[in-house]
Amino acid sequence: MSITVDNIYKRYGKLQVLDGISVIIKEGEITGFTGRNGCGKTTFLSILAGVERPNSGQVIFPKGEYSAAYLPQVNPLIEDMTVLDNLKLWADDKYNIDKICARYDLNDIKKRRVSKLSGGMKRRLAIACALINEPQLLIMDEPTAALDILYKSLIHKEMMDYIERGGTIVMVTHEKEEIQMCNSAYFIENGKLRNVN
Repeated sequence: MSITVDNIYKRYGKLQVLDGISVIIKEGEITGFTGRNGCGKTTFLSILAGVERPNSGQVIFPKGEYSAAYLPQVNPLIEDMTVLDNLKLWADDKYNIDKICARYDLNDIKKRRVSKLSGGMKRRLAIACALINEPQLLIMDEPTAALDILYKSLIHKEMMDYIERGGTIVMVTHEKEEIQMCNSAYFIENGKLRNVN
């Protein structure tokens, strides 16, 4: 099964951001998008996630029940709540919380309010919230932004483990190492796609 992005156009006023983008996102693979700031990468992901609507074109998902999680570039967490309470908001199964805290090294901070966390801690928590219910598709906008080298390595390992478990990742990144992790990678320029060599 795959996800088909079919001839997506998006404009804001007179600014054409996406200009007829079509791509096949293959199940069980990492598909990456990169490009200059302001080229439409985040807009593309938000359309894929259903947060924004294109002016024309469509995203076609596999038939039947299909689960997806979206990790935006901006912090999606509830700042006044603790790490644990943010996880509880998303967890279908309370037993997943202990596992996810261990996997993402959150046990020492799970009683802290999110507002007291560093940017890197918030990013780890946001990824944990996105993955806690093991969605079939994970849409990530700059997944390791604000993370140090140690935690970038941890997240990269978790991403590859998730793929091995049958997940599918679509991400925007500026990181060379993450582009190299991709099965398919594309550069967005002037609203169009080209393959990354």
